[in-house]
Amino acid sequence: MKKAFGYKDLETKEPLTTDNLFRIASISKSFSSTAIMQLVEAGKVSLDDDISDLIGFKVRNPKFPNTKITLEMMLSHRSKSQMTANGYFTLDVLDTTKTKRLAKIIQFL
Repeated sequence: MKKAFGYKDLETKEPLTTDNLFRIASISKSFSSTAIMQLVEAGKVSLDDDISDLIGFKVRNPKFPNTKITLEMMLSHRSKSQMTANGYFTLDVLDTTKTKRLAKIIQFL
């Protein structure tokens, strides 16, 4: 059973619903990195793996197109990727009409 608690808007006291979206941003880093390190310890992935091979599409820094972005670089924020440059503080990053780069990625999936 799904349930929501709290208010969507504190001023109007509009309640949250299970359909409301939230940007989880940095909160996901701690459990994502823990899960990834468990995979590393189990020998299923390496910190030197190309992130492109792991996610199924090519990810490169446009200034260094021949340099792979490793899992370790992503975990330590050294990849210099701009995955969240558009709409970071809104959900516009998920809107393909506003984020042309995402529309191109989705087109190839």
